[in-house]
Amino acid sequence: MKVLIVCFSGISNVASIVPLLDSLHRNYPQHQFTLLSRSFLSPLFASFERVEFVGADIRKKHKGVLGAFKLFNQLKNAKFDVVFDLQGSCRSQLIGCLFKLSGKHVHTLDKQKHETYQLIHRGADKYKPLKTIFDRYSEVFAKVGLKTDDEFAKLPSASMECR
Repeated sequence: MKVLIVCFSGISNVASIVPLLDSLHRNYPQHQFTLLSRSFLSPLFASFERVEFVGADIRKKHKGVLGAFKLFNQLKNAKFDVVFDLQGSCRSQLIGCLFKLSGKHVHTLDKQKHETYQLIHRGADKYKPLKTIFDRYSEVFAKVGLKTDDEFAKLPSASMECR
């Protein structure tokens, strides 16, 4: 199965993908994973042999609606079986919509906006714990039968350069 994972979030959310991608990489060696994210985050994923990283320059080359179309056109010939949108931003939703129109299965992360709103406005006396980002990412992958585990033991060996 060819899997595309889309996430343009900040570095903390993209870094949260590393343990889950490690689990998928180990548990599904027959699958090919492609991660679409911000270019400067590529060193986080350099140690994965079967993970292709596609970098996007969302401030210049891939900015706005036309940039999202450029990214889709760059990726559409890769024949992905499933697309995961782990951000739910306008850009990632547009890319997901374009893949849906081309017949691909697209699954989007539940950002728990309603639950977060309830937590903030109802107060601590009616506190209901929210799911962690790892749990929410795992749920998205589970929609197509990809199970993740908690066996992550090491960070990638490549070092990131500061900008």
